[in-house]
Amino acid sequence: MPSLPFADESTVRHCREVAPTPRGLVLIVDWLEANDHQQDADITCYLAYSGLRLGEGLHSRWPQVDRKEELIHVKRLKKGVFPFVLILPELKSLLRRMEKEAKGDLMFPSPFDPLAPRDDSSYRRRLAQAAKACGLPHVTPQGLRSYFVTQARQSGLTDAEIAQLIGDKTGPSLIAEVYGDVRPDHLLAVARKIKLTAQTRALGRSGKRRPRNK
Repeated sequence: MPSLPFADESTVRHCREVAPTPRGLVLIVDWLEANDHQQDADITCYLAYSGLRLGEGLHSRWPQVDRKEELIHVKRLKKGVFPFVLILPELKSLLRRMEKEAKGDLMFPSPFDPLAPRDDSSYRRRLAQAAKACGLPHVTPQGLRSYFVTQARQSGLTDAEIAQLIGDKTGPSLIAEVYGDVRPDHLLAVARKIKLTAQTRALGRSGKRRPRNK
């Protein structure tokens, strides 16, 4: 879709970061996989599909996955609330594939020490490298969290519901003020559903208004 003349991309920010579009996310993941960075591709999808902060995601362990309830138990940072992540279909498929290759409790172990989680700074650099290589605006892990929020908002969830899902104790005010963007294409699609007039009297077959009953 062509850019809208009134949409200044430099001002469309989520938590001071740029959230990729669904297409942008696919490009980043494909680039990482094509360049033999499978773990980085998995981390990228995991954050985008869960809304977790980077620190929360990198410390995830397989025993935290509750397959029966389809939840992941997480320890929230920044005194966050709601210590669960809902396993949506995309996340379920990702976990199923990752688990086949798992060699320990950690989902994302360090390549230098399997008992330690992946270093966050090296992942940040790799994500930025992928976005640049794909010709996309700068993307960071916080932008992936924003991706989840944007998808949730565009799927009809309220700000209060989203705040709970991502474990943010600030509540809906933060979602509205910081994560509150929707993409222009979605905004236009929704706006086309607006009805600006209402029929006060039914039309007859001839197209003329039927007289009011006296």
